[in-house]
Amino acid sequence: MLLFLLALITSLAILVSFKIFEKIEVSTPHAIVINYLVAFILGYFYQPFNFQKLPSFDWFYLSVASGIILSISFFIYSLSIKYFGISITALSGKMSIIIPILIGFFLLGDPVLAHRIMGIIMIFPALYLLLFETKNDKNKITKLKYLIFPILLFLFTGCNDSIFKIADTYFLLGDNANIYMYLTNAFAISLVVAIIFVLFQKPKFLKKQLFKTSLAGIELGILNWYSTYFFLKAIRFLPLTLFIPLFNISFVLLSVILGRILFKEVLNKRKIIGTFIAILSIILLSL
Repeated sequence: MLLFLLALITSLAILVSFKIFEKIEVSTPHAIVINYLVAFILGYFYQPFNFQKLPSFDWFYLSVASGIILSISFFIYSLSIKYFGISITALSGKMSIIIPILIGFFLLGDPVLAHRIMGIIMIFPALYLLLFETKNDKNKITKLKYLIFPILLFLFTGCNDSIFKIADTYFLLGDNANIYMYLTNAFAISLVVAIIFVLFQKPKFLKKQLFKTSLAGIELGILNWYSTYFFLKAIRFLPLTLFIPLFNISFVLLSVILGRILFKEVLNKRKIIGTFIAILSIILLSL
């Protein structure tokens, strides 16, 4: 249970960190670059390996794909939190479980279960209620411009989970050494993608931000690696059918609570109903 709590706390800390970065004027894009450098170093510390041999592993190209998607997702994650808050972002990310489940149905031969079909159907009204503003909402026009971020987060998170599911099913086979190498290589690729993004976009960066941004990147990298590390450790000690629903629902509920307490995020009636439907959908999909 300790590993479960550590996985949950570190995952929530990433969510909260992005919101805090915005308030203390951290350069988030540069912090993301540092984050992937730190996550890569930690991964290599846990499982050193010969880089030249990596392409010989069957899972190598899947790991490269994971790294690219992870990096893009982190930038999207930060933008979704900025414009929609941590509650909606957490729900969008966790509802993406629909994508690996569909991959499981159609490609991996997973059984088609009635409660999961119901969960899939419920995703769509939940997304509508959570993301789309009504005519009376004051922020409708502003939010409409940024609606792409939680939607892309939903798609990218689901795609990355699907890639890892395929890699673990066919190549990693639950072996810790392979999983750590897979993730460490993915973080290395994420670092390269993040550097390219920053070089091309040239986000504004002031000298006075250097110290705060460096510390923020280090903190984010530690959380990024250990949230994954604790998650993979915890999942070995609890039945999958218990761990996944418990983790997802705890993450969503605590995100909503933290958003309300720490950042005064308000959910109107539509979003409360959408949150309830989303949580029920996540439970059904996780079972």
